[in-house]
Amino acid sequence: LAALQGANARPVAAEPANQELHSWGLSGESWLVLAIGLVATFGGGAVMFREARQARRRESQLARDAAALAAAYAELEAAKTRAEAKNAQLEATLSGMSDGVIMVDADLRLLQWNDRFPDISGVPREVVRVGVSLEEMVRAQALAGEFGAVDVEAEVQRRMKWVRELPHGVAIERARPNGRALELRIAALPGGGFVALYTDITTRK
Repeated sequence: LAALQGANARPVAAEPANQELHSWGLSGESWLVLAIGLVATFGGGAVMFREARQARRRESQLARDAAALAAAYAELEAAKTRAEAKNAQLEATLSGMSDGVIMVDADLRLLQWNDRFPDISGVPREVVRVGVSLEEMVRAQALAGEFGAVDVEAEVQRRMKWVRELPHGVAIERARPNGRALELRIAALPGGGFVALYTDITTRK
Protein backbone atom coordinates (compact mmCIF):
# COMPACT_ATOMS: atom_id res chain seq x y z
CA LEU A 1 0.00 0.00 0.00
CA ALA A 2 2.78 2.28 0.80
CA ALA A 3 4.38 1.41 -2.45
CA LEU A 4 1.09 2.00 -4.26
CA GLN A 5 0.61 5.30 -2.62
CA GLY A 6 4.13 6.19 -3.50
CA ALA A 7 3.55 5.22 -7.08
CA ASN A 8 0.31 7.17 -7.41
CA ALA A 9 1.35 10.17 -5.37
CA ARG A 10 1.76 13.50 -7.13
CA PRO A 11 3.94 16.30 -5.84
CA VAL A 12 1.91 19.10 -4.29
CA ALA A 13 3.21 22.55 -5.19
CA ALA A 14 3.84 24.86 -2.26
CA GLU A 15 1.63 27.94 -1.95
CA PRO A 16 3.59 31.02 -3.11
CA ALA A 17 4.34 33.51 -0.33
CA ASN A 18 3.17 36.38 -2.49
CA GLN A 19 -0.01 34.75 -3.70
CA GLU A 20 -2.12 37.79 -2.73
CA LEU A 21 0.23 40.10 -4.61
CA HIS A 22 -0.03 37.94 -7.71
CA SER A 23 -3.79 37.86 -7.36
CA TRP A 24 -3.69 41.65 -8.18
CA GLY A 25 -1.44 41.07 -11.09
CA LEU A 26 1.49 42.85 -9.36
CA SER A 27 4.84 41.48 -8.49
CA GLY A 28 6.48 42.15 -5.15
CA GLU A 29 8.73 44.77 -6.72
CA SER A 30 5.75 46.54 -8.30
CA TRP A 31 3.99 46.71 -4.95
CA LEU A 32 7.09 48.21 -3.41
CA VAL A 33 7.21 50.92 -6.06
CA LEU A 34 3.48 51.59 -5.55
CA ALA A 35 3.91 51.85 -1.79
CA ILE A 36 6.78 54.31 -2.14
CA GLY A 37 4.69 56.38 -4.55
CA LEU A 38 1.77 56.49 -2.16
CA VAL A 39 3.98 57.55 0.71
CA ALA A 40 5.54 60.26 -1.42
CA THR A 41 2.14 61.44 -2.59
CA PHE A 42 0.57 61.70 0.84
CA GLY A 43 3.77 63.07 2.34
CA GLY A 44 3.96 65.72 -0.39
CA GLY A 45 0.33 66.60 0.25
CA ALA A 46 1.10 67.20 3.91
CA VAL A 47 4.03 69.44 2.98
CA MET A 48 1.87 71.38 0.53
CA PHE A 49 -0.81 71.78 3.22
CA ARG A 50 1.73 73.15 5.69
CA GLU A 51 3.15 75.53 3.08
CA ALA A 52 -0.33 76.76 2.17
CA ARG A 53 -1.14 77.35 5.83
CA GLN A 54 2.13 79.26 6.32
CA ALA A 55 1.41 81.32 3.20
CA ARG A 56 -2.01 82.26 4.59
CA ARG A 57 -0.40 83.30 7.87
CA ARG A 58 2.15 85.43 6.02
CA GLU A 59 -0.59 87.07 3.97
CA SER A 60 -2.56 87.79 7.15
CA GLN A 61 0.52 89.33 8.80
CA LEU A 62 1.26 91.41 5.72
CA ALA A 63 -2.31 92.67 5.72
CA ARG A 64 -2.03 93.68 9.39
CA ASP A 65 1.32 95.40 8.73
CA ALA A 66 -0.13 97.23 5.74
CA ALA A 67 -3.06 98.44 7.84
CA ALA A 68 -0.71 99.64 10.59
CA LEU A 69 1.46 101.48 8.06
CA ALA A 70 -1.59 103.08 6.48
CA ALA A 71 -2.79 104.28 9.89
CA ALA A 72 0.66 105.67 10.75
CA TYR A 73 0.87 107.44 7.39
CA ALA A 74 -2.56 108.95 7.87
CA GLU A 75 -1.55 110.22 11.31
CA LEU A 76 1.65 111.73 9.89
CA GLU A 77 -0.31 113.45 7.14
CA ALA A 78 -2.76 114.82 9.69
CA ALA A 79 0.12 116.08 11.88
CA LYS A 80 1.75 117.65 8.82
CA THR A 81 -1.49 119.39 7.91
CA ARG A 82 -1.88 120.73 11.45
CA ALA A 83 1.74 121.94 11.51
CA GLU A 84 1.36 123.64 8.14
CA ALA A 85 -1.81 125.35 9.31
CA LYS A 86 -0.09 126.61 12.46
CA ASN A 87 2.92 127.74 10.45
CA ALA A 88 0.71 129.60 8.00
CA GLN A 89 -1.10 131.26 10.89
CA LEU A 90 2.22 132.27 12.47
CA GLU A 91 3.55 133.64 9.19
CA ALA A 92 0.36 135.62 8.67
CA THR A 93 0.72 137.06 12.17
CA LEU A 94 4.39 137.92 11.72
CA SER A 95 3.91 139.50 8.31
CA GLY A 96 1.18 141.70 9.68
CA MET A 97 3.44 143.14 12.38
CA SER A 98 5.09 146.53 12.05
CA ASP A 99 7.95 145.36 14.29
CA GLY A 100 10.83 143.18 13.23
CA VAL A 101 10.84 139.69 14.78
CA ILE A 102 13.37 136.88 14.81
CA MET A 103 13.48 133.49 16.53
CA VAL A 104 16.80 131.78 17.24
CA ASP A 105 17.53 128.35 18.69
CA ALA A 106 19.70 127.35 21.66
CA ASP A 107 22.81 127.52 19.41
CA LEU A 108 21.89 131.11 18.47
CA ARG A 109 21.02 130.21 14.89
CA LEU A 110 18.14 131.81 13.04
CA LEU A 111 14.94 129.76 12.86
CA GLN A 112 12.33 132.24 11.70
CA TRP A 113 11.85 135.92 10.98
CA ASN A 114 9.35 138.27 9.40
CA ASP A 115 9.80 140.43 6.33
CA ARG A 116 10.15 143.60 8.42
CA PHE A 117 13.23 142.35 10.31
CA PRO A 118 16.03 143.09 7.79
CA ASP A 119 14.89 146.64 7.12
CA ILE A 120 14.32 147.65 10.72
CA SER A 121 17.45 145.95 12.15
CA GLY A 122 19.95 146.84 9.45
CA VAL A 123 20.88 143.22 8.73
CA PRO A 124 21.35 142.86 4.94
CA ARG A 125 18.62 140.69 3.38
CA GLU A 126 21.14 138.48 1.60
CA VAL A 127 22.53 137.41 4.98
CA VAL A 128 19.16 136.39 6.43
CA ARG A 129 18.49 132.67 5.98
CA VAL A 130 17.52 129.67 8.09
CA GLY A 131 20.48 128.43 10.12
CA VAL A 132 22.62 131.56 9.87
CA SER A 133 24.31 132.32 13.17
CA LEU A 134 23.45 135.39 15.19
CA GLU A 135 27.17 136.18 15.22
CA GLU A 136 27.23 136.33 11.42
CA MET A 137 24.26 138.68 11.39
CA VAL A 138 25.88 140.96 13.99
CA ARG A 139 29.08 140.95 11.92
CA ALA A 140 27.08 141.95 8.83
CA GLN A 141 25.55 144.84 10.81
CA ALA A 142 28.99 146.00 11.96
CA LEU A 143 30.40 145.83 8.43
CA ALA A 144 27.41 147.87 7.20
CA GLY A 145 28.22 150.58 9.75
CA GLU A 146 25.20 150.00 12.00
CA PHE A 147 27.35 150.44 15.11
CA GLY A 148 29.43 153.34 13.87
CA ALA A 149 33.20 153.40 13.34
CA VAL A 150 34.24 150.37 15.38
CA ASP A 151 36.68 147.47 15.30
CA VAL A 152 34.36 144.97 13.65
CA GLU A 153 35.52 141.77 15.37
CA ALA A 154 35.85 143.42 18.76
CA GLU A 155 32.34 144.84 18.42
CA VAL A 156 30.96 141.48 17.34
CA GLN A 157 32.43 139.75 20.40
CA ARG A 158 31.20 142.51 22.69
CA ARG A 159 27.66 142.30 21.39
CA MET A 160 27.58 138.48 21.45
CA LYS A 161 28.69 138.58 25.09
CA TRP A 162 25.94 141.09 25.76
CA VAL A 163 23.33 138.83 24.11
CA ARG A 164 24.37 135.82 26.21
CA GLU A 165 24.40 137.74 29.49
CA LEU A 166 21.53 140.18 29.01
CA PRO A 167 18.56 139.46 31.30
CA HIS A 168 15.65 138.59 29.03
CA GLY A 169 12.74 141.00 28.97
CA VAL A 170 14.97 144.08 29.33
CA ALA A 171 14.51 146.75 26.65
CA ILE A 172 17.65 148.09 24.96
CA GLU A 173 17.70 151.18 22.74
CA ARG A 174 20.16 152.20 20.05
CA ALA A 175 20.34 154.85 17.35
CA ARG A 176 20.75 153.69 13.78
CA PRO A 177 22.97 155.53 11.24
CA ASN A 178 19.84 156.54 9.30
CA GLY A 179 18.61 158.53 12.30
CA ARG A 180 15.97 156.04 13.39
CA ALA A 181 15.72 154.97 17.05
CA LEU A 182 15.44 151.25 17.70
CA GLU A 183 14.27 149.28 20.73
CA LEU A 184 15.22 145.64 21.22
CA ARG A 185 13.48 143.22 23.56
CA ILE A 186 14.45 139.56 24.05
CA ALA A 187 12.20 136.81 25.44
CA ALA A 188 13.58 133.37 26.29
CA LEU A 189 12.16 130.21 24.74
CA PRO A 190 11.66 126.90 26.59
CA GLY A 191 14.62 124.63 25.88
CA GLY A 192 16.92 127.48 24.86
CA GLY A 193 16.99 130.22 22.28
CA PHE A 194 14.89 133.35 22.27
CA VAL A 195 12.58 135.63 20.34
CA ALA A 196 13.81 139.17 19.68
CA LEU A 197 11.48 142.07 18.90
CA TYR A 198 12.83 145.12 17.07
CA THR A 199 10.62 148.20 17.37
CA ASP A 200 11.06 151.56 15.69
CA ILE A 201 10.54 154.09 18.51
CA THR A 202 11.63 157.19 16.59
CA THR A 203 8.24 158.88 17.06
CA ARG A 204 8.55 158.50 20.83
CA LYS A 205 11.70 160.57 20.94
